[in-house]
Amino acid sequence: RPVVTSFAAKPTPGGGGVATLSLRSRDGTVKDSLSFIDSSDGRRAAMNTAVDKTYAALFQKLRWSQAQRDQFKALMADRKEAGHQRFGAAIAQGASPDDDLARRIADETGGDLQTKLRAAFGEPAADAIRHFEATASLRHVADELARTLFHTDAPLTSVQADQLVEIMAVHARDAQGRIDLRALNS
Repeated sequence: RPVVTSFAAKPTPGGGGVATLSLRSRDGTVKDSLSFIDSSDGRRAAMNTAVDKTYAALFQKLRWSQAQRDQFKALMADRKEAGHQRFGAAIAQGASPDDDLARRIADETGGDLQTKLRAAFGEPAADAIRHFEATASLRHVADELARTLFHTDAPLTSVQADQLVEIMAVHARDAQGRIDLRALNS
């Protein structure tokens, strides 16, 4: 099974870069090499679109202005960028690109983000964002139910969807207090 043996990134004009991954077999033979051009402008635009879609209900609930939404999107993009940089640096230093590394980096950048969110929007908004993210998997369940009921005589309203998420959140906690969908099946 090939393994990633090197990761190199060189900046290019315009804020992007060229990244190269090399895959080698256990005996050291280069199996494949992949280079790609990365545009930070393109990544940020894609991230902004994803954040707008993912957090639309939260933005509405918090009654944020466009300036607040833009500030939030910038913080989210900065977090993602920091994660990419840390991941690339860790691999370049010989770390294995596995789930544990990704989880550790996500935890680190998540902590940094929470600090910045508190500073920018205050404790209540930061708590609302954290809760929104913690219940994301439950939101998918509520969204699917809303889609299923859309063309019926009793479609699910946004208020009912929020109530459903909160009810599921109460019953989907594991022993550590995290949301686990499997807990709903017991």
